[in-house]
Amino acid sequence: MNQGRARIKVNGHWTPEVEAKYNELMGWYSEENIRTLYERYRDDSLIRWKESIAKVVGVKSDCATD
Repeated sequence: MNQGRARIKVNGHWTPEVEAKYNELMGWYSEENIRTLYERYRDDSLIRWKESIAKVVGVKSDCATD
């Protein structure tokens, strides 16, 4: 998620409860969890891997940049 904290704050919904959930969500962005997700869904033709994910798992990105 790009600039998640800033987006939530701008929308006026930043509370201690939202902050706790945000921190929990961001905890899932570890390299270990990214690799686990990739291994689980690597052969799913409907999924296109973002460049940032592809770098972590060491593959070529599916997403074209225009």
